[in-house]
Amino acid sequence: MPHHLPPLRLFGVFETVCRSDNLRVAAAALNVSQPAVSQSLKQLEEHIGARLINRETRPASLTPEGEILLRATEDGLARISGAVEEIRRRVTRNGSAVTVACSVGVATHWLMPHLESFYAAHGDIQVNVITSESGAPAIAGDIDIAIRFGDGDWSDGRVTHLFEERIEPVCTPALAASLALTPESLPIAPLIHVETRDPRWLGWTDYLAALGLGRPANPVQLRFSNYVQATQAALAGRGLALGWRSITGGYEAEGRLVTPVAAPLHPQSAFYAVSAHDRAGDAATERMLAWLIEIGARFSD
Repeated sequence: MPHHLPPLRLFGVFETVCRSDNLRVAAAALNVSQPAVSQSLKQLEEHIGARLINRETRPASLTPEGEILLRATEDGLARISGAVEEIRRRVTRNGSAVTVACSVGVATHWLMPHLESFYAAHGDIQVNVITSESGAPAIAGDIDIAIRFGDGDWSDGRVTHLFEERIEPVCTPALAASLALTPESLPIAPLIHVETRDPRWLGWTDYLAALGLGRPANPVQLRFSNYVQATQAALAGRGLALGWRSITGGYEAEGRLVTPVAAPLHPQSAFYAVSAHDRAGDAATERMLAWLIEIGARFSD
């Protein structure tokens, strides 16, 4: 520590007093006597050479110099606290845990159903899954891998291709039989929409336009905020969902959903695993990444 700085414990006392706004409360929080708190504040002021607290006001208030020091102290303590938590995570993980971020739909319908096979091969690794509404969750905090849908042009981590996507209408077998659809009749079918701000995730309007089929025209237009809700509505027979293979592929394999008309669309974007740069070489991260690549390859078959 630079020799001109006061002892660190004095900064902790100062921050606690400012946060508590009361010497008695601060003393209780620090588990010391009130005179000990007053003495620590006096020592800090003597070290700095300026009054930090105006004791002539009721309640006491910070001087301009005190305000400067408080901002620096709060920032410094927050950074120290963050560093300590990061160190604790690294120590407790010891290569035995990995955190994966992905959208709600991908987590529910693609990652989680396959995850048991990862545990079967890597029972010593704990997998934490964090979901987001976005199709391209950020690498932040303690996230090791983000599963993203997009063009793969990201610089915040190592980018690994997983699989291509396929989009096509899906519904229950009973609804498909009753509608007897053709590609040209899709705009007037009862459609289930997902309203999202992410331009990478195409909706019915984008899909129909890409295939030159016009715009949705049926007055029955169910709308949901995510693909999980839309998929549940499709499984209930309430209309046609725009099936993304990563989300509805499992239900199609089970026969619970079918493709009522052959009109697939292959978007330019695909699914990628983005692994944090500072996790390179981490055993748990590398094993999860290898498993994701293996599952993605199987999914592409």
